[in-house]
Amino acid sequence: MTEALALLLDHLRDPAHAWSIGTYGAIAEFTRDPGEADTETFTGSGAKVATPRGAIAISLDAPVILTEYESRGHHGGASVRTVMACLPTADAQRAARTTITETGPDDDAIAGQGILFDMGLGVPHVDIFVRTGDAALQAELHKHLGKSILDPDNPAMAVIKEASPHRVFASRLGRIEVLQQIGSTARGVPTPEGPHTHVLPKLLRLNRTHARNAPVPEGMVPALNLYPAH
Repeated sequence: MTEALALLLDHLRDPAHAWSIGTYGAIAEFTRDPGEADTETFTGSGAKVATPRGAIAISLDAPVILTEYESRGHHGGASVRTVMACLPTADAQRAARTTITETGPDDDAIAGQGILFDMGLGVPHVDIFVRTGDAALQAELHKHLGKSILDPDNPAMAVIKEASPHRVFASRLGRIEVLQQIGSTARGVPTPEGPHTHVLPKLLRLNRTHARNAPVPEGMVPALNLYPAH
């Protein structure tokens, strides 16, 4: 077991720490409460943790570089420490689909089942899906296959927000599944505590893999983020 994997797995065993997988403008976050019911599987190369609200899997099957930094909290809150597990861009490459695409049953599911639909956000190092077993939602998404969800005239994003299907963010180093509702300021639905997602088209259009102040080594991208508890 590498030193990086040992550090990450040690933190995963403790519910005090938080995690994310994503890009600049789209992110899935995983946390769990102390004492929250869960299932855990730890192996020599990774781990899986699932709760009724979401799940995370970590698989370090490639050498990574860990780098960390602190950023200001929102609205003047406490600073946030982030440890990023980075991979060379070529090694981190995912499908990077740019249109809504059905990819079939989720054979790698940790918690829950359903058909995966790639949202087509064009992110090079993270596949971003919604997952649903609801026939009506599947039929609605089928109407928009091959179209960009970022097109202002495409109603698919609004349909997804209303239905709140599972969201799955998968990178070369793992995946996060979010089973909770999607928060919406417009609909007066707060972002839930615990596992949740954010997809912000305005930021996605900047085509960044990470914030400008994040110390990501040149030629690499962050494929997994750890937020150690203070």
